[in-house]
Amino acid sequence: CTDMHRCGVCCVCGVLSAQQVREYHEAELEMTNDDRVQQETREQCNELESYVYKMRAALSESGDLRDFARADERNSLLEKLQSTEDWLYDNFDANKSTFMNKLKELKALGEPIQRREREYKGRKEAEAALNTTLGVARGLATSTDANYAHIAQAKKQQILDECQSVETTVNDLLRRQNMKELYEDPIVTVAGIQDKVTALQKLTNSIMNEPKPAPPKEEPKPAAPEAAKEGDAAPMDTEAPAAGEAPQA
Repeated sequence: CTDMHRCGVCCVCGVLSAQQVREYHEAELEMTNDDRVQQETREQCNELESYVYKMRAALSESGDLRDFARADERNSLLEKLQSTEDWLYDNFDANKSTFMNKLKELKALGEPIQRREREYKGRKEAEAALNTTLGVARGLATSTDANYAHIAQAKKQQILDECQSVETTVNDLLRRQNMKELYEDPIVTVAGIQDKVTALQKLTNSIMNEPKPAPPKEEPKPAAPEAAKEGDAAPMDTEAPAAGEAPQA
C-alpha cells in the first residue's frame, strides 16, 4: 500500500507496515524473555529457601546429617542458614544471580557433611559388590571346566594373586575406616572400591575369555590305488613259448 497513515497502518485496508510488524515481534520476544527470567528467578529463590529448611532439619538433634558434622561445622552452617533466611525475607525481589550465589555459599559448607553421609551409606553396597566380584573371579580361575582347559595356569594364577592383593588392601582400608568417627572424612571412598571392582573384572574377562586355539589342519591322505574293475579282462601273454618248452595251460 502507498497510502499509509502516520501510525504505520494503511489508510485503505488497515494492514500493518513491515516496520511495525518487526517492532511488535521484537516487543513480544522481549516480553517472553522477561517472563522466562522472572520464572527462573522465582525457581532459584525457591531452591535457596528449600535448601535452608532441608539442611536445618537434617542438622537437628534427630536429623540424618547431625552425626556427620563436627560441632564447629554444624554451628557455622546453622548460623549461615539463619542469616540467609533472614536475608530472604527482605530480598525476595533480588535477581537470579544473587540467589544462585547465596545457595553456592551454603553448599560450600553443607556439601562436605553430605558427602560423608553418602560415603557411609554407599560403602556397604560397594563392599558387597567387591566380594561378589572376588568370588566370581576366583571361581573362574579355579574352574575345572573343559572350556577353560586351554588357558595357561600362570594366567589363572595372575587372577588369584590380584584377588588376594585387592582383598587385602580394601579390608585394611575398611578396618581403619571403621575406627574413624562419622564426622571425619573417609580414607576409603565408594568410587575407589568401584574402581578396583572394575579393574578386577577387566583382568578376569581378558584372561578367561581367551579363545581356544584352532585345531591343527589334517594332512590330506594319499589316494588309494584303484582296484581292477569287475569284468576287466586280465592281460594276455603274447610271448611265444621258447623252443623245447611246452605251451602253458
